[in-house]
Amino acid sequence: MSTKNWFLLQYKPNSHRLALRHLHRQGFETFLPMLDATQRCSTRFVQQTCPLFPGYMFVSFELDTAPWRKINSTVGVTRLVSFNGRPKALPTGLIAGLMVRCDTQGKVLPDDQFAPGDEV
Repeated sequence: MSTKNWFLLQYKPNSHRLALRHLHRQGFETFLPMLDATQRCSTRFVQQTCPLFPGYMFVSFELDTAPWRKINSTVGVTRLVSFNGRPKALPTGLIAGLMVRCDTQGKVLPDDQFAPGDEV
């Protein structure tokens, strides 16, 4: 019995949107956690949304039945992270834990740093 697992994928520099679009077009489920970050641009600060793990995203498929080899030739993708020619499934708790910390668009939710009544 085959099960759907999550695998690690490396995408080309600044190509996460392109890779996502082409993977979805091929029917693969993806997960790319995003993070709001403030960066300095010349003399001002700019708020940007960038990947939590730059250069990497997660893709889900059934290893035994899905045509996973075509992922390596997908536009925007560098390669599936593989060992001995086969991708290695990630622990299910890892991806589930990341998904719990994100909203429906994959943006990482902030920690609850303060509780009502805390002194600031």
